[in-house]
Amino acid sequence: MWRAVSKGDSNVCSHYSSRVSQETKKLDHTATASATDAPQPSNAIVAVLRDLIFATKIRSTAKSLGIETFLQENASGVSRELSTRRVSLVIVDLNTAGAEACPAIRAARAHPSKPHVVAYVSHVDEGLARQAAQEGAHDVMPRSRFNSELVRLIQQHCVSTTKDVTKTY
Repeated sequence: MWRAVSKGDSNVCSHYSSRVSQETKKLDHTATASATDAPQPSNAIVAVLRDLIFATKIRSTAKSLGIETFLQENASGVSRELSTRRVSLVIVDLNTAGAEACPAIRAARAHPSKPHVVAYVSHVDEGLARQAAQEGAHDVMPRSRFNSELVRLIQQHCVSTTKDVTKTY
């Protein structure tokens, strides 16, 4: 995925969010293809983010607990996932989801299944955190806290019989 770049390489300046969006779709396609072979989990996670590092962390942590994760980029994608599968946790990255963060929170809160909504944000973006809380996110936390509590959040909201997980990713 990453390549070495030499001085004068004119292909270096590709648009970051477009690249992340493409990679996110590849990750989601791979997970969907392999998910058809595996039994469906009782609960799933929908994540609204564009950060590949956190997408991989969330997906691998959830997978270690037997939970599927579906990445979406907007509120309509969240609504679609909530309508087609049993989702118990919606995770929203307030910094990378951009203008889609609050509509995604509203879509999750308005759905009859009432999944738990967790939003995380850089610790310096207090305005975004307040806005997410006003939109109805159940938990709004700094990125560092989200990172340290990810296993607990998944176990609490998605796993009916908790597996003992000592390794986090």
